[in-house]
Amino acid sequence: MFKKILAAIDGSEMSHDVFKTALDIAKADKAKTSGIRAAVAAKLAFLGVEIDSVLNSLPMTLDRDLATSQSQVRILTIHTR
Repeated sequence: MFKKILAAIDGSEMSHDVFKTALDIAKADKAKTSGIRAAVAAKLAFLGVEIDSVLNSLPMTLDRDLATSQSQVRILTIHTR
């Protein structure tokens, strides 16, 4: 059982597969995915994506917007029921 998962993302097709697998494992094991969201947001910073690290570290038990007030886009998490 995994509590945290780190996946490298470089834009390649293989990293896309690794990312999807990491999310599947995280969902199955109820592992934290905040690091994955932060890594993706960092790669998308050129688009104006800015994630709030405090909100991102909270348990995802509710739907919420993780974007900072300076972010050019919203970053929404939807809690699956």
